[in-house]
Amino acid sequence: MFKKSKITAILSCLVILMVAAMATSCGNASTATLSIQSTAPVSAPAGSLIPARISSRNAAATAPSISVIDIAGKPAGVISLTKAYLAIKEIEIEVVGEESEECEYNGTHMVDLLNNTVTPELPVITLPDGEYDEIEMDIDIITALDLDSNGNTIIAADHVMFGKSLYLEGSYTVTGGTAVPFKMAFETEEEVILKDNNSTKTFALAGHSDLIVAFRMDNWFNFSNKETNGYNVDFSALTDFDLNNDADPAVLAIKKDIMDIIQENIEDSADFGEDSDDDGELGEEEDDD
Repeated sequence: MFKKSKITAILSCLVILMVAAMATSCGNASTATLSIQSTAPVSAPAGSLIPARISSRNAAATAPSISVIDIAGKPAGVISLTKAYLAIKEIEIEVVGEESEECEYNGTHMVDLLNNTVTPELPVITLPDGEYDEIEMDIDIITALDLDSNGNTIIAADHVMFGKSLYLEGSYTVTGGTAVPFKMAFETEEEVILKDNNSTKTFALAGHSDLIVAFRMDNWFNFSNKETNGYNVDFSALTDFDLNNDADPAVLAIKKDIMDIIQENIEDSADFGEDSDDDGELGEEEDDD
């Protein structure tokens, strides 16, 4: 899980951003702001794949609809998400070619991937000029021990994300059928190493940069991706889509495989880049593709 390297440089800037919040400085030449957001398809009808993307900034008002693609590459239904959260903590960044030059942040941030918000907010920071190509970070659960800079808990104990590292909730509508509840949650810790193996995608900073990490939601439920679904696990074979709940160990094992695939797809969907047109969104011409 969480093996993808596409968001290396931009998330590297996240590391330094958070380091500054803890009054730890790695340099003082440039400034940067970072936003973490998701993008949803313009629409996702069950009969076709929709490549177009828009920001899901206002997803709280309209749940984004995402096609579920089966192992044969055909649309099988639609997921409509009403909640999507990710917890990030313990992040390190390394400068290109300098393994000894790194910054570290040990705090916790909760990312709301539907409303494009981060709790606590990410500040504007000062950071050294240079290029960055590697980041190590933990996706970990949020507990009562995770506090903001004022000593307050990041989220309340009754929040759906409390005690979890990843949480998705909404409904699933099979093609030609009716909507049924969909839910999955992870309570695991994963170490993530994000790096461009050829060090060809780096991010150089000068002056002020507005940086964006975007998770492309139209790829989250693609079960035809052999890189993340090498065992041809079939999401459409399920009848109950609360993926954490089942009395039958065999069915629960299949659900665990499906959750692993979705988690890897989320990681695989990430793009990064600089907001060169200052519209607050990561356009396709601005990302790393």
